[in-house]
Amino acid sequence: MIERQSESQTVETLRSIYPIFKQEVYNRRGAMMQIARSGMLTFVSLSVLAVLFSGGRLIHPGLKGLACVGVGLVTFFLIDQIRQEKSRHERAKRQLILLEQQLQFFEPGAYVPDAPLYPTEWQDRPSIDRGLMISIVELLLSAILLILVILLV
Repeated sequence: MIERQSESQTVETLRSIYPIFKQEVYNRRGAMMQIARSGMLTFVSLSVLAVLFSGGRLIHPGLKGLACVGVGLVTFFLIDQIRQEKSRHERAKRQLILLEQQLQFFEPGAYVPDAPLYPTEWQDRPSIDRGLMISIVELLLSAILLILVILLV
């Protein structure tokens, strides 16, 4: 027979797992941004290096095409990795919000007199993650820059 936890044990359990989920949300968000930053830095660096060291030498058009395809594939894989991290981030964030609701962080008077501990709008997930969209656009733009440099050098 399974014994039900008392309400105080349940709250204590929720409080003990809360930091784990909060850290997971931050880690996944950081991973998404790190992937985008690394890709952008790599593409911009390769663009600068290609311009600096091309020396006006002609490169076979087939190699240029192959390099452009390679940049496209790397970009696709980076965006897919960001998408996977975003999915993990969203699952952890939904769980974190559920824990915050169960811990009454959004209930007025539960922790702070006549006010919720957390703003109630923190319960809502935006339909579009603007920071993520900007990161992906920047990654794509740096990839396009590299492709243009490859084609024009």
